[in-house]
Amino acid sequence: MSTSVLNTTSLNFLSSGSTQAKVTASADTFTFEGTSSGTCVLSGISNPVTGTDGANKQYVDDLSAGVQWKAPVVAASTAAVTLASNVENGDSYPP
Repeated sequence: MSTSVLNTTSLNFLSSGSTQAKVTASADTFTFEGTSSGTCVLSGISNPVTGTDGANKQYVDDLSAGVQWKAPVVAASTAAVTLASNVENGDSYPP
């Protein structure tokens, strides 16, 4: 049987008489503690609206889909040069 117990500082979720998860709230922070493994899953998080909102994994995965990391480039010159970008696709700057 599962139950929940509200204390003055936390909400404990119990199963078979022992605490399985604990939620503690302070002024502006929620702390989640799981069982002895130390894990706890927080689900049902909506997509963020403001910059301080939490983001769910699917939102972050969708946002970063297609991002390709490139190796850093170092270049130096004492003369005027014309820089080209995306040369492998035939594009250059200036157009």
